[in-house]
Amino acid sequence: MRKIVYGLNISLDGYYQDINGKIDFTVPADDVFRHFIEFEKEVEVHLYGRKLYETMCYWKKADPNWGPAEVEYAKVWNQKPNVVFSRTLKTVPPNDRLIRDNIAAEVNELKKGPGKYMVVGGGEIASTFIQLGLIDEYRFYFGPVVLGKGKAMFQSLTQNLPLKFIDSTVFGSGKVLLRYENK
Repeated sequence: MRKIVYGLNISLDGYYQDINGKIDFTVPADDVFRHFIEFEKEVEVHLYGRKLYETMCYWKKADPNWGPAEVEYAKVWNQKPNVVFSRTLKTVPPNDRLIRDNIAAEVNELKKGPGKYMVVGGGEIASTFIQLGLIDEYRFYFGPVVLGKGKAMFQSLTQNLPLKFIDSTVFGSGKVLLRYENK
């Protein structure tokens, strides 16, 4: 059965967006980007909310200014289907799937598919996944920046979320990955 992983780039003070709604501070250094490429190779399906899906569609069209790492990431990312949870989008491209309702049932059916991982991305949809008990593993990528204000990663959490530590990685660029699973 596939595991659902929620990975998030965040500031040291726990924000995934700055006060202006931007995520520029999360652009990974080369060592972290290489890590993302290798993890992406293990992912079978992307589960996105509308906003992050629209951001990630950046990888659908090649950019002549991309370096080899960006080209490789786009190639790997584009091989995977995207499932988009949205009530406002009208359509998505043929390789992607739009889901409007019955999130838990749809996701539990997807978990039965082959492969190792599905990743959920987007703060709002991830909050829904957390409330529904759908996330198996959390990967927090703490960047060496303090924002002071912004959008907090767990702002809509309504109950405690006990986690069990799995592993940590310190990247040369100063980013720290902490991995946890549900207790």
